[in-house]
Amino acid sequence: AIDGFNAATRLQIAAPDAFRLLTTMPVTFRYADPDAILEHFGPLIELRSDGQLHRVRFHNRSDQVAVANPDSLSRYYAARACSPKRAHVRSSSPTQARPRAHRSAG
Repeated sequence: AIDGFNAATRLQIAAPDAFRLLTTMPVTFRYADPDAILEHFGPLIELRSDGQLHRVRFHNRSDQVAVANPDSLSRYYAARACSPKRAHVRSSSPTQARPRAHRSAG
């Protein structure tokens, strides 16, 4: 599994300019099947008003970057490519429960 919060935090440290771009450039995420159409418009990495991580979206088959000048698109795709979100990491997501260690009696 990919831990988006961990990956976004690592990206913010390793490549702050790429992080900033992925928090500000809007992307349309769209999924459609015969029963539903799901759409959302926003940045790949969404921050709360206090600057803390709020949401990380990544689905390279459903995101559509808005028409922009070639330089902006190049910078966006470069930022996306350098993102450590592609790395598989174990849980540190604030929304994912962590297993508790069990001790045997004895």
